[in-house]
Amino acid sequence: FAEIVMGTRVFDVYRLAQLDNGPEMFGSRRTSVSAKAALYSEDVSKDVSLIAQFIIIVPMQQFTLAVLDMLIENRAAGLLIVLPENMDSVSDDVISVWKEYEQELLQKEVSLPVYFAFDNERLQEMVSQLVDVSDISDMFQLSVGASEASKLSSVSAANFQGWLSGTGMVTSHGGNVPTIAVIAFHDSFGFVPALADGADSNASGVVAVLELARLYSKLYSGSRTQPNYNLMFVLTAGGFSNFAG
Repeated sequence: FAEIVMGTRVFDVYRLAQLDNGPEMFGSRRTSVSAKAALYSEDVSKDVSLIAQFIIIVPMQQFTLAVLDMLIENRAAGLLIVLPENMDSVSDDVISVWKEYEQELLQKEVSLPVYFAFDNERLQEMVSQLVDVSDISDMFQLSVGASEASKLSSVSAANFQGWLSGTGMVTSHGGNVPTIAVIAFHDSFGFVPALADGADSNASGVVAVLELARLYSKLYSGSRTQPNYNLMFVLTAGGFSNFAG
């Protein structure tokens, strides 16, 4: 009797964006992957003959675009970048470098599946037992069973609008009364879309518009304080698609 599977460990992963702009293709072009796992080390680039058999695991602090290019050139089965469990612990210098990486990755066609995962106990347990590609043992097999991404035939996006009517209104839309529009986009985007929380881009803008709407609604609710112009508050979509909303 041979025990084939010692156990499984399940953890969440987040895929690098995949974008098409006409004939130009950017981001990770593959989704599903199943291969042995190996921990990245400086010796990996010295022994590239086996890289194609492995999903290479790289801590965020060790990742560079040169590492990615080396893995692409040697047809690695995949790349898993491990993010710190607490992103607040990452230094400003590292964040600054990764902002540059983000722009590069969004303009680069990546032939291998690239995933991100936050560090956790299950991942640490696995990584602690991993070897580099010089050892062909198959201690861990990493699998992502998602189907390959397909092109969306259409994309729907929603704008949200609020209106405060000024005095002297002639029609239901304000007639000739001047209108001032206060606008912010409400969505966010990043090279890992599932992790694009966008606190400063653009949740802060949304909060500012909503707060202005709250304050001005008090002024417009009284005839003595109602201005003689309309206010329109708009939250638009597509802020990172040339403000398509």
